Amino acid sequence: DAATGREQLVLTGHVGNVWTATFAADGKKIVSRSADLSVGVWDSTTGQSLAMFVRQSPGIEVRESPSGIGLSPDGRYLAIGYPLQTVIRDLETLKEVAILEASNAGISNPIFSSDGQRLVTISSLKGGSLHVWDWRRGQAVFVAPSPHQLIAWSALSDDGKAVVTGGLTEPSIRLWRTSPTTQAAVEYAKQVVPRCLIPRQREEFFVPPEITPWCFERA
Repeated sequence: DAATGREQLVLTGHVGNVWTATFAADGKKIVSRSADLSVGVWDSTTGQSLAMFVRQSPGIEVRESPSGIGLSPDGRYLAIGYPLQTVIRDLETLKEVAILEASNAGISNPIFSSDGQRLVTISSLKGGSLHVWDWRRGQAVFVAPSPHQLIAWSALSDDGKAVVTGGLTEPSIRLWRTSPTTQAAVEYAKQVVPRCLIPRQREEFFVPPEITPWCFERA
């Protein structure tokens, strides 16, 4: 209890240390991730265990390690990152509603956009990548190779149009612009990229000699 400082409940069910826990937006559920490689869902009023999710590696009797959890802003959906997949579950039905496949190992840090329509995941291993997903369709709308040897974290802007990432091996933060459509990306590039090159520059960069109409407009 935040007012009295008294302990109200003890949630038991994991058999390993609990790595992280978070409340759903309505405060009625708690989601936890444990060293026993399970993800738990709890009733925050009664302390009752509502579900304990464990995922097996295909073809072998080995549990997959959940490397991160994220909740949608409305508290309805739970994203769980695994080595090669991100699984989305409906917390009302407790069923899987989407599986996002990635070619890079170490999928972690799933973050929903403020409207719940997009999901950001990162690969925490060298050679990994940053993905922004239209998770309901199971499609990646933005993919970028990781610039960090060990990408550690990411954060999504409220409007879902930008992502920042940080690594364990460099003292910098990188900003990525994301776009809902290809055309939106083109329009943004027109605003910020100096594309009106002189003829010699166009030859050096192997681009057509004709200047695009929008370049005339900006000249």
